[in-house]
Amino acid sequence: MNIVERATASLAAGASATPFAGRPINFAPWNGYFELGVGGGAGLTYDLTIGGQAVATGVPAQVLTTYPSVPSQLELQDDKVWAGANVSLRVNNPTAAAVTYWSYARLSDEKRGT
Repeated sequence: MNIVERATASLAAGASATPFAGRPINFAPWNGYFELGVGGGAGLTYDLTIGGQAVATGVPAQVLTTYPSVPSQLELQDDKVWAGANVSLRVNNPTAAAVTYWSYARLSDEKRGT
């Protein structure tokens, strides 16, 4: 089983977005493996928490003009997630201009390539 979430939006200067909020991946429906890629304009950062633990804080997003390529541009692959865990991504734009971001996330019951 897989859940794949892709999101894109333009973030105003100083704004943040939480693309998983209210989506099926927000609370893992089963034990599985999580992967993530975040890209966009220069200057974007992101924070990721899984099950209340900070996995990534203030990580610079890849400078991309489309969704991250799978699997070569994923920053996180095969991270174990337990059923019911809150998976929260926050994309931040600390720059003085609007910037577009693209995110890709996948929750699977199998590791990639198995």
